[in-house]
Amino acid sequence: MANLKSSHLNSAVLANLQCFSSAAKHLSFTLAAEELSLTQGAISQRIRKLEEQLGFALFLRYNRRLQLTAEGERLLIQTNNSLTELDNLIRDIHTQGLAGELSLSVPPSFASQWLLERLADFSQLYPQIFIRMETHSRLIDFYAEQIDLAIYYGQGEYPGLVSWPLMDEQLIPVCTNDFADKHDLRGKPEKLNHCPLLHDAQAWPESGPYSEWSYWADQQALSLALKQGHCFDKSEHAVKAAKSGLGVAIGRKLLIENALNSEELINPFGKLQPIQSQQGYFLVTHEDRKEQPIIKAFREWILERIQAH
Repeated sequence: MANLKSSHLNSAVLANLQCFSSAAKHLSFTLAAEELSLTQGAISQRIRKLEEQLGFALFLRYNRRLQLTAEGERLLIQTNNSLTELDNLIRDIHTQGLAGELSLSVPPSFASQWLLERLADFSQLYPQIFIRMETHSRLIDFYAEQIDLAIYYGQGEYPGLVSWPLMDEQLIPVCTNDFADKHDLRGKPEKLNHCPLLHDAQAWPESGPYSEWSYWADQQALSLALKQGHCFDKSEHAVKAAKSGLGVAIGRKLLIENALNSEELINPFGKLQPIQSQQGYFLVTHEDRKEQPIIKAFREWILERIQAH
């Protein structure tokens, strides 16, 4: 008969120790069986096997109850301590990958109008992850730059990278109520040629300065004097200029919902519904990084938030 000094704590011994810990906690093989989803007979057999492996009895068995032996009490204390330490170790291993810095590249408008107001929720879920965010609309060189994840406004085709679709987008012309009245715009899109248009100079990487207005006009079968207006390097600046009464901007509906709901901005052409943009929002990373715990955590979080939105 082997004893503890001459035996190794192999997987069978560890499984039997778990049965012992449960039975000792309840002083019942029946309750231990329920807790571990085993039969009472299996629990009893594993305890007897463990006693054989250790070389001493763990329980005094009476007709209707169990009682720990002195050796069983000593082993229970040590087993509980060891299992607690093991559980803590496993938790540490799991959470180790969910700590540190996560570097993001995000389009400025998406950051300011959608992401930033939701990051507190991510931080509460993962307090040991610290965000480092850059805001620009260009494509990232994941080989040369210290960026873990990027959000792109585009068509989702990024060779050598992996991408996940986040949200579609719709385009809608917006201005203030006063501007619409002053220029007699309500229901008269042809009058856009007599007022300043506000442009995002680069709505997505490699796009031209009038790309969104041009696409919207084509979809509405309108001819517009696109160069009659002002260009900004960020979509949010064009929208902010529209709020000030400078002109009419092409708004991305997802990012201007609050302004529309408050009527700070309006669609002066009610009969013309928002059109589906050719671009959407995509979460992008290098293929080699997609399974990193910190990246998976952010991906799962943002997809859940978008679903809720």
